[in-house]
Amino acid sequence: QAGRYRAAFRAAVMETIPWIDEERIASEHKTLFHYTSVQKLKQIFESGGLLSSPFNQTNDSSEFRALESVIVEMMARGGLERIPALFKQYKLSFAGSRDDFAKVCFEDAKSCFNALIKGMPAAPEIACFSYHEKANHIENGLLTQWRLYGGKGSGVALGFNARRIIDISNDSIKTLGVDTMFLDQVAYGVEM
Repeated sequence: QAGRYRAAFRAAVMETIPWIDEERIASEHKTLFHYTSVQKLKQIFESGGLLSSPFNQTNDSSEFRALESVIVEMMARGGLERIPALFKQYKLSFAGSRDDFAKVCFEDAKSCFNALIKGMPAAPEIACFSYHEKANHIENGLLTQWRLYGGKGSGVALGFNARRIIDISNDSIKTLGVDTMFLDQVAYGVEM
């Protein structure tokens, strides 16, 4: 039963977050790179798997904030669409304007999202990858990634088959009791 629950939860996440397109990522970016220090590489080999970090302990908080803002926006929009019919059904009224109502929906959605995150038995975790579009980046890596994550140039960049990452994620949901895993892009500088 737990396996069916996890599969249903993943399906609900993928339906709620329609922009996640793992297949597109895998077809556009065959290889994804994980930059890390030699010390972390040793830990990866010792553990037999990649290391993830709790979302609130990454050095780039926009990685999770981007997801949070979109989910809150979708929850608020859902409230704006569904709640007026419920008000009518139960003969309720809202004294403020539509803008006031939208603000209340957004604040409630944000509170709901934060309660969901706080109520989880473990914080969501993130493992980060980069893709390279230019041929010289594929051969040499990205200077910014080497500086930030690759031990200031003395570390390593591990290349992974994107399709295989997706397959392992799906297998982990079924066999390891992971609630959900998915591969998505972080959109830097995009207003949500």
